[in-house]
Amino acid sequence: MGDVQVTYTDIRETRTLKDQPELRKQVLRLREKGKLTRDDLKGFSTVVKGVSEPVRRSLLKEDSKLTAEEARIIDAELATPEEKERAIQMLEREKSPDRVRSLVQVIRIMEREREIPIELVSEFDVGDIVCPRCGMAFHLIHCEPGGSHKLEEKHD
Repeated sequence: MGDVQVTYTDIRETRTLKDQPELRKQVLRLREKGKLTRDDLKGFSTVVKGVSEPVRRSLLKEDSKLTAEEARIIDAELATPEEKERAIQMLEREKSPDRVRSLVQVIRIMEREREIPIELVSEFDVGDIVCPRCGMAFHLIHCEPGGSHKLEEKHD
């Protein structure tokens, strides 16, 4: 892929990042470099916005071999930043033309190396919440370990 002219449509597809202009610029720069197709922009922007910093940093590298879906899974399934970074490093190393490993294979290798299971994040559906101010609906999810929470915007 070569250089691509960024269009208004490309900018519109990244509107999920409108409140994070620097992040939006990075995503559009990847589009400009031809690393993302127009069809990829909306989903990629959503994933980039939702993942943790170590995963986001890797996903935004120009030479990253990590896909948006792999980034989403790594961020959701692995509990610690160290485990996330290790999985990303292994995927980056293993994704060569003659040797491609799946994310599942990488996680199994990590478990064998540690000889203890990797602590996976468990999510519990708490239910829907409606903002009393604007009426926007969100889905509340409780995450363990750590007792953190995340809100997902509901789209009808």
